[in-house]
Amino acid sequence: MAEPWTCTSCYDTPERGRLLITGDKVCTLCFRQLFALAIQSEENYPPRWGKTTISSQQYGHLLDTPLREAYEAKVREYACPLQQRVYCQRTDPPRRPDACGTFVGKALKRKECVKCTQCAWYTCLRCRDTFSTSDVVASRINLEHDCDPFRIPATEAEAFLGLVQGRDYQICPSADCGRKVELLDGCNKMSCVCLTTFCFICGLVVKPDDWHWRPGSGCPRWGQPKSGTEIYDRFGAAADEVALEREIAAAAFRPPIVEDGWGQIAILEQRWRQQREDEARAVQVQVQLVREAQEALVQSERERRRRRVIESIAGPVMAAVNQADEQAAEPQHGRRRRRRHSGAQIEGPTVEREREEREEIQPLARRRPRGWRETLFGGGDESSRSTHNKHSRR
Repeated sequence: MAEPWTCTSCYDTPERGRLLITGDKVCTLCFRQLFALAIQSEENYPPRWGKTTISSQQYGHLLDTPLREAYEAKVREYACPLQQRVYCQRTDPPRRPDACGTFVGKALKRKECVKCTQCAWYTCLRCRDTFSTSDVVASRINLEHDCDPFRIPATEAEAFLGLVQGRDYQICPSADCGRKVELLDGCNKMSCVCLTTFCFICGLVVKPDDWHWRPGSGCPRWGQPKSGTEIYDRFGAAADEVALEREIAAAAFRPPIVEDGWGQIAILEQRWRQQREDEARAVQVQVQLVREAQEALVQSERERRRRRVIESIAGPVMAAVNQADEQAAEPQHGRRRRRRHSGAQIEGPTVEREREEREEIQPLARRRPRGWRETLFGGGDESSRSTHNKHSRR
């Protein structure tokens, strides 16, 4: 049995409206919900599935006509810079106490009126004044009216009259944005729609690794400064902060911390700067150790190859030298015995001396003891042998 088709977003098993986005199964209802969220808030624009941006040109056929038209209108609105967007300010109290709020176009330096598509009133793109007329039906027209381009800043000032920046609202520091935001709950780290991160207290741009909410900076991570409930990063109560700062100063061989707040900030910044330098120095030492280890390995490999080459060249030479040394150290009579046993011809002074010794030994071996006849009559060996033969014949 085949596995049932299940949407990865709502876990429903629809029979129709099935599509695949980057390999994921998505139903049509969940897909259209992405465009509906982008219409409601600019934070959800453009529609994304994971890290993939969904294009209306590619999947526009899956949207119905009202949703597609509303999304295209929002695309034109989001493409216009925030400070240059003009919205319809038409009100009809008590039936409509709030402004219409429909986007009518981009602000201009000339006087031109644009008709709102919702309430059919006209709004000047220069002074942003809203009024009605029944004499024209065109979408854009120049109407005679008292156009004051400096009226809008005064109106905004009146709207924020009595509110304190940094406590009730804050302005995005981005030059292309300038949105006014308020903080209902949470920490003072704000993330704007334009992806700018700033502090709600002072309105300055902050980075992820910035120590902006440290003690003494004036901007706590949670709560308002000097409210009694503020919380700073990494530190506890004020007494614990002073004790910890004194320990840091003593460990770093720095003078003790004074009660002045600016002195505490300077010592902390010096401590953090020293810590960064120590980390950078540790990285350099580690890199140097790795380089030395690599050089030692290369040197040992070169030495091993050099020894191998020397052994391959000097091996036969050393064997011949050792054999010559062994022959020189062998006794002389051992060499004579070996030569005599092998039947080799011996020549030289040693051979002459051995021949003389044999000639001296052989006559003594043939000599007999002298009898009484030789003793009385004398004579050598030949006379004694002849006399003996004569007596024996008689």
